Amino acid sequence: AFPVMQFGSRDDEAFELISKILQFLVQEILRRQNKDWNKGVYHPSVELYRSSLHGILSIEFATPTQESAEECEGKIIKICKTLRDEWVKDDELWAMQTHLHDAYVWAFRDGSTDLSERIIEAATNNDEELRQLTTYLGRLRRVGKKSIQRVANEYLTPERYLRVIIRPSS
Repeated sequence: AFPVMQFGSRDDEAFELISKILQFLVQEILRRQNKDWNKGVYHPSVELYRSSLHGILSIEFATPTQESAEECEGKIIKICKTLRDEWVKDDELWAMQTHLHDAYVWAFRDGSTDLSERIIEAATNNDEELRQLTTYLGRLRRVGKKSIQRVANEYLTPERYLRVIIRPSS
């Protein structure tokens, strides 16, 4: 996990894009490219949790052995280094921007609980006027490769990396 900026910071959309890109890459590298079922990776996920007080980017997975866990952790660290050192690929950026755009638009069209959750998140995090919510798509469109790399270099660093291992009792 990496501590990140709180809700309502200037880099909200860049970090949302980073979390979606990480989700895709973690799923691709840890799950789909893993052909050794004895080192299987289960339920890889990337979650971005933010409030007006704190934020955390959590990267989680389950695997049967300590050796496999260390190997997967190394791959995740390498993915983060790549995001710091190289431009994100055009197709990955476009796909994740489209995904976030469509999820936002769908929330308004569908009138779903997702819209209610977005409104509650904004209102409970010092955005009672819903400015962050109503200007989201414009800010999302402005996020480019340079912003993603800058934010990755600020937050996805070895110094900020937190590691938690949960093991079953013997």
